[in-house]
Amino acid sequence: MDTNVIVSQMIILFLILALGYFIFKIKLVDDNFTKQFSALVIKVTMPALLLSSVLDITERQPLRDVLTSFGIAVALFFIVMPIVGFLLAKLFRVKRNCTGLYVFMATFSNVGFTGFPVISALAGEVGLFYAAIYNLVFNVAVFTLGVWLVNHDKDGESSGFDIKLLLSPGVIAALLAIALYFMNIKLPVLLCETIRSVGSITSPSAMLIIGCTLAKIDIKTVFSDWRLYPW
Repeated sequence: MDTNVIVSQMIILFLILALGYFIFKIKLVDDNFTKQFSALVIKVTMPALLLSSVLDITERQPLRDVLTSFGIAVALFFIVMPIVGFLLAKLFRVKRNCTGLYVFMATFSNVGFTGFPVISALAGEVGLFYAAIYNLVFNVAVFTLGVWLVNHDKDGESSGFDIKLLLSPGVIAALLAIALYFMNIKLPVLLCETIRSVGSITSPSAMLIIGCTLAKIDIKTVFSDWRLYPW
């Protein structure tokens, strides 16, 4: 993709984020609105965006590429990044009872609000399809290994895992998208257009929410803890 197109798309997303920051600061929206709007994006528009990723793919992706992407995602979220996070925690002398949290931050970044809108804008449906694969592995990892990391205390005890945590709209949508792709199922035109329309509002909506969220944060506190910089 042309560099100018990438830069333009990033600027557009940033401007929408700035708009969200502005409308929250002038109290056009409040915290309650932000929470409800976030739930709408997470549970409705983002799953629709993931589903729409397979609706417009005209050229079948090589099975080897799909399986390779899946394998890379598993290696990243379950092996590579946890090791990197642990080494960073040791290097920056993070307290023992906070190590799990810092490893979690290094391993699991924001692949939803920021990831999908950017991928959708820059890589289109094919990129979004591969992102759905990564998102599926990400959610399994974050609700298994991630839960253990956050709850693991200095005595080595952790809370139990609830399988229901995996049944989020994002995971279900990713599974449906992959199933539709491999089974080559064609949905009715009207249903496809509906899914596309709902999914298309995810990018601007997510950026607005991030802007509203940043408007509630004391910027000074973000830069005060030097240990957070590597993350």
